[in-house]
Amino acid sequence: MGMKKYEYRRKFLKTPVRAFISVSSPIKEIRGYIEFGEPIIDTIERIGQIAEQERTGGAFGILKYMQGLETGLAIPIKSIREIEPIPLVELRERYNFAVPQSYMNVDSNPKLKQVLVQRLLCTNPIAFPIVVDGKTKKTAFPATTTSRDMDLLRKAKLGLMRKVEKSRKWYAQISVEVPTSETSHEGIMGIDFGLKVPAVAVTTTGKTRVFGNGRLNKYIRRKYQQRRRKLGKLKKLTAIRKLGNKEQRWMKDQNHKMSRQMVNTAIQEGGPSQESQ
Repeated sequence: MGMKKYEYRRKFLKTPVRAFISVSSPIKEIRGYIEFGEPIIDTIERIGQIAEQERTGGAFGILKYMQGLETGLAIPIKSIREIEPIPLVELRERYNFAVPQSYMNVDSNPKLKQVLVQRLLCTNPIAFPIVVDGKTKKTAFPATTTSRDMDLLRKAKLGLMRKVEKSRKWYAQISVEVPTSETSHEGIMGIDFGLKVPAVAVTTTGKTRVFGNGRLNKYIRRKYQQRRRKLGKLKKLTAIRKLGNKEQRWMKDQNHKMSRQMVNTAIQEGGPSQESQ
């Protein structure tokens, strides 16, 4: 059957949310964490169609559940993780928690929120060797990961790892080697990356295409570098940090557009057809 793709509700928040899951049976406890995407708000007939596409016969129960409404919600489930469970007895005695009818904002119970976040971070630790007192020891650190991340780390061949700090958060960048399967398509596109010219692609059909604008990238970097130098002299550290984030967002947007152009070129030159990307 696979993992459930949607949660169906008569009413719910209209933005992507993250939530902790309480289980009512057979054991009453909080034991999971879920990430929801942007809700689909549509007629109950359309919501029923989504339920039917997900599971044959699923529309019947959803339409009955939403009977009397004009619109309903199908909420995409992005990921689900288990955490170390907290029994209902402990929730009541230590955190004055009562199971809500639908949902509650965990910010209303800061003490409980702190414990839940700690358990969430410790769900998927990342371990790597560090040197302590001259000895190398493999040490585990709590990490915020998705189920896709952990599945990839379990199946792939792990390579080097680099730790970087961005916006007061630490990130583990891990190289992985994933086996690929050969395709029957004969068309090949080679891509060369550089600085002056960000990318050049050549296909077996003889077509050459240049992607990106190296001069523009260099100009933007130089402009932000000059601004940072000026702000540094004025000791405006917060403004420097915001400026760095703005530059990163601009470069990320340029790279995204460039990669999109590469994929479109590969499709046009005889690659596998795709309905959506």
